[in-house]
Parts: sequence; C-alpha cells; structure tokens
Amino acid sequence: VGVRIAKAVMHKSIIERVEFGKEYSVVEIETPEEWIGIALNRLNVSLGKEIFFYGMQKLDSYEFERDLISVFSNLKQTLEERSSLLDKEGLDNILEYNLNNPNDLKNPIFVVLNNYPFGFEHTIDLDYFFENGKKAGIYFLVLQTKEDLKLNSYSDDTLVNPQIYSLENLKIDDDKLISRRVSYQLLSIDNKMCETLLSKLAKTKKKDKKVLSYYDIGFSKEEINSSDVSESISIPIGKIENKTYNIEFAVSGKDEAKPIAYLLIGAPMMGKSSLIDSMIFNGCMKYSPDDLEFYLIDFKDGVSSVIYSTSARMPHIKVLAESSKQEEAEIILKTLIKEQTRRNNIFKKNNCKNLADYNKISSKHLPRIIVVIDEVQKLFKEEGSDYSRAERLAKDLEQIVREARSVGIHVVLATQDASRKMMSCVGKFVPGRFCFGAALEDAENILSRDNAKRVLVECNKPGIALVSHNSGVDCSKIKIAYHESKEATYAKLVREKWNNYPINIAIVGEDGPLYAVDYAKEQEIYSSEPFDFPIGQNFYDHSVSNISFNNYNHSLMLLGEDEKIQCDVFKSVLISALRTDADVMLLDESREFELQDTFGGHPNVKTFEAKTYLEMLKEIYQEYKKRSENRREKYLPYFVVLNNLSMVSDFLDNVKLKNTNINKDTSEDSDLPDWYDSSWKSGFDDESGNDDVIYGAETFFEILNGINKANNFYLCFSIDKANAVKRYQNIVSECDYKIIHAPFIESMSNIVGNIYKNNIVASC
Repeated sequence: VGVRIAKAVMHKSIIERVEFGKEYSVVEIETPEEWIGIALNRLNVSLGKEIFFYGMQKLDSYEFERDLISVFSNLKQTLEERSSLLDKEGLDNILEYNLNNPNDLKNPIFVVLNNYPFGFEHTIDLDYFFENGKKAGIYFLVLQTKEDLKLNSYSDDTLVNPQIYSLENLKIDDDKLISRRVSYQLLSIDNKMCETLLSKLAKTKKKDKKVLSYYDIGFSKEEINSSDVSESISIPIGKIENKTYNIEFAVSGKDEAKPIAYLLIGAPMMGKSSLIDSMIFNGCMKYSPDDLEFYLIDFKDGVSSVIYSTSARMPHIKVLAESSKQEEAEIILKTLIKEQTRRNNIFKKNNCKNLADYNKISSKHLPRIIVVIDEVQKLFKEEGSDYSRAERLAKDLEQIVREARSVGIHVVLATQDASRKMMSCVGKFVPGRFCFGAALEDAENILSRDNAKRVLVECNKPGIALVSHNSGVDCSKIKIAYHESKEATYAKLVREKWNNYPINIAIVGEDGPLYAVDYAKEQEIYSSEPFDFPIGQNFYDHSVSNISFNNYNHSLMLLGEDEKIQCDVFKSVLISALRTDADVMLLDESREFELQDTFGGHPNVKTFEAKTYLEMLKEIYQEYKKRSENRREKYLPYFVVLNNLSMVSDFLDNVKLKNTNINKDTSEDSDLPDWYDSSWKSGFDDESGNDDVIYGAETFFEILNGINKANNFYLCFSIDKANAVKRYQNIVSECDYKIIHAPFIESMSNIVGNIYKNNIVASC
C-alpha cells in the first residue's frame, strides 16, 4: 500500500511514494501546524489493485481521552485476532493472508496521530502497536508539531518515540518536504479535486463489494435425513473468517452448552432482518417441514414478514402475526405454552426426557418450532387500558424461553434497543447474542463493555455483527448472508424440494369474511364425525373450529350483543344437527327472525315465539324428564335452540305457566328477580301441591343443571352482555361451551368461570 505525497523538485518525473507493508508500520512527519490539513485531507491515495474506502473517524470531542482509550482497546483486540489468524495459517503478515484469501480480505487500518505527543499521554501500549502493527495491517502516520517528544510542557518525562520503529522520517521545512536528505515539492490538492478523487474511490469500492449470497454458505448443498435430526439443528446464516457459521438450536445432552435462544440488537437497516431471512430460507431448504416450523411475530406491521405470505410462501411457515397487536402475540404465546404442556405429557407417557429422546423412538417426529419476534421491545410496552397485558406477555415469554427448549420450542428475539425491563425478564435466559451497528449504550446492554466498544468500530456496515454464545463475554465478527432481493427464487426452490407438503400459513388476526360454501369446500368441514359441529375457524392457526355434542357436552351459551354472530353460529349448529336427523325446538327472537325464516319449514324443526315460550318450555321439559328417567333407551338427537333469551319476558320474570302472577320481588330497590340468589326448587310444585307447574326461569335452569343426565338431549341459547352480567352470573357455569363475542370487562370473569384464570378471555 503506497501513499503519494510529493514529487522531486529537481527530477519532476520521480514520485516520492511512502510504502506501508512488510517493512514500514510507522511514518513520522515533523511539520508545522499549517501543513497538517494538507497531509490529512489532500493526499492522493493510490492503493494498488484493491480499493479500501470505508470512511474515517475523528476524535476531537471533550471526551477525547476516554474515546482514545476505547479506540486503542479495539485496535488491540483486532491486532490480537489477526495475529492469531496468521499463526494458525503459518503466515508472516496480513498481506500474505489477503493474497491467499481473496474472499476474506482484512482491510488495512491507518491511524493518524495528529499533534503528537500532546493529548496522547494516556494511550497505552504504543510501543506494542508501533512494533507489531505492520504484521496485522495496522499502520500509523504520526504528525509532530514539536521536535522533542516530551510528555508535556511541564514535564521531563518522554513519550514513545515513533522514529525508533519507522524506516521513514519526513520533515517539512520551508514549504519543502525533506526525505532521505532530498528536497521535494508537496503535491497540492484543492478541496474539489480531493472530493473527486474520494468519490471515485467510493464508487469503485461499491462496485467491487461482494454480497454474501445464500449459495456462498451452502444453500441447497446440504441434505439432511429425518433420521439425522437428533439433539440439535444447525442452520447456516453467514461467515466468520471465511468459514460458514451455523446458528444452532439444541435440546439436551452433549449440546446443552449451545444457546437456548438468541437476541439480535441493532439500529434500523443494519441487518437484523437479513439474519432472520437467512435463518428462515436456509433452514427451510435444509430441513423437512416434519422437522422444522417457523412462527413469526412481526411488530413492524408486517414489513419484515410480508414476503412469507406473498412472494416467499413456504410449507415451513406455520403462523404469521403481522398487525403489531399485543393481543395477537399473546394468543401465539399462550398456544405455545399449551403445546409445551402437550409435548411434556407425551414425553411422560413414553418415558422420554425431551424432544430428542421422543423422536428417536417415534415414527412421526414432533417438529422443532422456532419463534421469531421482530421488534420484541413492543411486547413489554404498556398500552391502552389493559396495563396488565405487558406483564402477562413478559411472564409467558419468560416461561417459553426458560423452559420450552427441551420440547423443541426455540426463540429468536430482534430489537432496536434492549430495555432493562426486557433484559431483566429474558436476558439471563438468552446467552446467544448478535449485535449489529448500535449505540454504545444499547450494545453494552447485551455485550461486555470491551466488546460493545468493538461494535462501534467493526460493525458500522449493514450485515456485520458480533456474535456471542455466552452472553457477550466472547465475541466473533460475522458477515450475514443476504437473499439479494431474490426471495421469490429461493422460496421457489424450497417449494420444489418439499413439493409433497401443503402450504398452509395461518395469518393471525386475519379478519376477512369467511363464507360457509367456500370454506366447506376448502376444508371439507362436514366430513368429520357426525357430532363435531363446525362453527368457524381458529383465529390463531386457521384450523376448523368444532364443538362436539356427546355424552359429556350437552349445552352451548353465546354471550354478546351482536345478533349477526349469534345467528351465524346457530345456523352452523342447526345445519349439523339436521344432518344427524335431530329433532329441533327453535325459538328465534332475533330482529330479522333469520333462523325462523331459514329453518321454519323443515319437517324436523318446530318453531316457537316469545309469547309461546312457556308452552315450548313445557314440551321440552317433558322430553327432558323422559330422557333422564330412561337413559338406557335409544333416542334420536334432540336440540333446543333459543336465540336471545334476553328478549323473552316470561323467562326474565320467571313467570308460571298456570298462574301468570309474576313471582319476583316488586320493590323498586331490587334490580334482580327473586330467584337470583335463591336456590332452585328441587321440585316444581306450587303451594297447592300441583307438580306440573312450569316456571319461565327456574325450569330452564333445572334443565340446564341436569342436562348431562338426559340421553341425547342438547340445549343451545344466547343472551346479551348487559343482561348476562347483571342477572345470570351464577347460572352459566353449568354450560359446557361458552362462545363470547363481547368486549371484555372485569365482571365478565364471574360469567366465563375458570377460563378467566388462564387469562384467555382477555384476548377475545
């Protein structure tokens, strides 16, 4: 590497060229102050065949001393890493390494010490740098304004004399440059010419820059059989020192030292998404969908993950949340916890400790699940009125990170900043760290202080990061592979390789209309068991949602004020019921009488109105008693459907069939009917002993309470939220199914019962 700085006065064709390389590591210039600007800013840099132009750093702040120590600390680490690399390959210097490794060039580093020695009093190990820098490609241009090298003006202590280590000493005297006792005229380069020269270098560098493609790290070259997937999986994502680096996920055994999970941090556009993409594309190409699945939660409104639902659809992508809503992330995390519990139960039954043990004995593997959360810091942000959601999300995520590794659920978290709250929650369980270009404070949150300083110097370009497997103590520099905007091409190759697997990506929270005719054809929803009644699709994974009426489940309640939803659910129930040749008792008090108009003419359907509710109740009560007392008899299914009990006054007022006097507390102070807190009557006798008295509410509750005793007898009803919360808090616990389509309020916990304890209702 040479720097042209002057031409001979007497011999104009001779160029004075300062060479940095095997022999020179330090060049010393004794110059007056006015020449420093020329030396620094107006050099015509000629660097031979390869162009290195990455920019400059200038230290002149009030924190100069601290920054200087930081820079030299990073330089020392770079020097030691390069020296170790050379020792491994038996080479003398970094120039030889670059000749042997054209795809992994180690850039020369020029350090200009301006106004030396003043201000450099606290710089450590300058002797070490001056003596060994040339080996590692670290070169020094020392600009002196004084001939002596006293520590400072009030001390006789001396500083390191770079002349000891330099074979070239230049001196500017009387507008001339003196070298080897020969006088030269300095090159004069004005600012415009300087900008022109530098812009050419920048363009050349950009043109010559080589992007690390997926093929460079082995895309499509590595074949893995399912039998080979044991205790860990290994996905190529980039290169460290020209060797492919694999991000690894282990479950147990000898690989337990490998990270449980990974945390990615970096400023925008620095490469976090590229790492995630590299892991997904290369993982999908390498492993079968039977062995690897991806769940993606994108808090950037789907910007990062939208390709996986459009141009890069692949069978390994199972779940995608794109709307940046905490409640959708909560649904996924809750489902993963359920899956964790399910897998642990399977392992217990098969006497296995973990996923690896189970997959060795099972003919059908349980796939590993990698959960990717982009902009994970938003998970911990308290939003809206539900301030407890962030707390729940933090606990759920901590449980998955801490405990789910053994069942094959792994987590990758990407963020722009690592908050204390996040790090205190999951940081101690995430030893795998990738730090891209970031502020020093953010880098120090996940790496040791020394390595955080390295980030400022070494990771200032997109796609370059420091990676650590032990919480930031030991780090290596990695270059991440990029899909080069050819994601559709890579995805096509993945689909072709695994063409016998369907692509079924669940877009969590996708709320477009679901039309029964199309959905029935697509999912074959009516080909299941006769008493599995399809009512829609799972909001989380888009599977068909069924409710099963059988010997254990006899009742269904709909809670909410949206009659359209209630009618749709009841239509699904009635269609399925009539397909089983059931007899249906239908009372429809919806505003449009949709159910009555749709099913009223069917021979198996008997319709009632609100004014004939008690007569309907008497008829179904007699059927209920008959089926309860003769349980061994065979009966056809019998369905009672009451659409909106809140509109039936005979029910609300608990009216008697034979005596229409309202049996309730009529005082103005009472908001509740008299049966609200009283126990239901064991018999249905009135005061005269007549045993066939039917009460509008009490009879209904008696049926609901004892419905499991009635053979093939089923009860479905709806009530609106306002009436339900106020009147029925103690009655609906008897229902086997509850479909809730109302905004959550705290008092609803009494209605929905135990499921509130699992924090599920808050997501409805």
